[in-house]
Amino acid sequence: MIMPAFNLKHLEEFVPAFDSHASTLINKFYKLCHEDYVSILPPVTLCTLDIIAGIGCGRECHGDPARCPTWQGDSVRPFHQAVIRQRKEEILQRKDEDTEDSTRLLLDLLLHFHIHEKSLTEDDIREEVDTFMFATDVDVQGHDTSALGIGWALYNIGLYPEIQARLHEEIDAIFQGDLLRPVTPEDVKEMKYLECVLKVNVPSCVTPVSNLLMSRSPNDSTQLFPSSAASQTASCKSRHIEREREREYIFTRCITHVVPGHGGYTLPKGCTCFLFTYMLHRNPEVYPEPEKFDPDRFLPENCLSRHPFAYLPFSAGPRNCLGQKFAMLEMKTVVANILRNFTWETLDPPDRIHLVAELVLRPVEELRLRMRPRQTPPS
Repeated sequence: MIMPAFNLKHLEEFVPAFDSHASTLINKFYKLCHEDYVSILPPVTLCTLDIIAGIGCGRECHGDPARCPTWQGDSVRPFHQAVIRQRKEEILQRKDEDTEDSTRLLLDLLLHFHIHEKSLTEDDIREEVDTFMFATDVDVQGHDTSALGIGWALYNIGLYPEIQARLHEEIDAIFQGDLLRPVTPEDVKEMKYLECVLKVNVPSCVTPVSNLLMSRSPNDSTQLFPSSAASQTASCKSRHIEREREREYIFTRCITHVVPGHGGYTLPKGCTCFLFTYMLHRNPEVYPEPEKFDPDRFLPENCLSRHPFAYLPFSAGPRNCLGQKFAMLEMKTVVANILRNFTWETLDPPDRIHLVAELVLRPVEELRLRMRPRQTPPS
């Protein structure tokens, strides 16, 4: 119902805000240049927290988690309900006064359906806000997947100088060495190789399985590092998609009827199915040398013959992730700003990084990177 409101044209309005918060992160990095290394995830996570709090519902954290605390369970609901009602009153007041507000929020897109089309209730909106701001089930937040996507991308970029050089070449061609010019939606569209790198590293926004410790090497951004290691579906209706070529199934719902499966397995009525994206994206029949960090596998010409459900970082179908375009715009804007300013070197090889699938796929150890300014920092 609300997916059309989150189309690319609407979301491009948020690129200036992404760019502003990315600039704040860059300033922090310049202050850390003298350090032996940077643990990349903490500052990146504060940046994505600022982005989703500010753009999501107009709450500024200014890099301070205490201003936007991590709630659990039902305790988040009164806060979100108060934010929704306050914003609704502001919109109605502006309508009565025939004035406009230049501040555009994700919440405003949802309130449009509530105020003008009467198709969403305040509770419906609160559930959507819970999703893109803070997941209410357990300790995972809406900004975590983007932060991990950016963090894993920088980790891999720092491992492969030749890939980093191609990224610098692409970004330098766009910005011509100008460190201060804001990123525009048109710039983001030109970041085609960066998008390939992020697709090997983009976060999965569906609910993963719990507490699985893995020691596989973390080598391909979204493909090899879906932020969610697996997805569980929670709808009461079922559907299954048969792969015509492979006669295999992707199950995305609670099964309501017996489904004959591939290889003699049958899925009984009433069972709940999981999609283990961590292994799906390492299928050697689809991705030759699946542990290799290879952004070129996501070039358009290399995707033509690939099954559309072989790559599911954001799930698929009518219940796919509402924020997938938002996340890609955010990550491209932030990573481009980081790379136009710095060169990165990853200090720990993949065999020293262990992964734990909590609600998102996290490293057990810190991701240590050394950075070097590419030119004199702007004043």
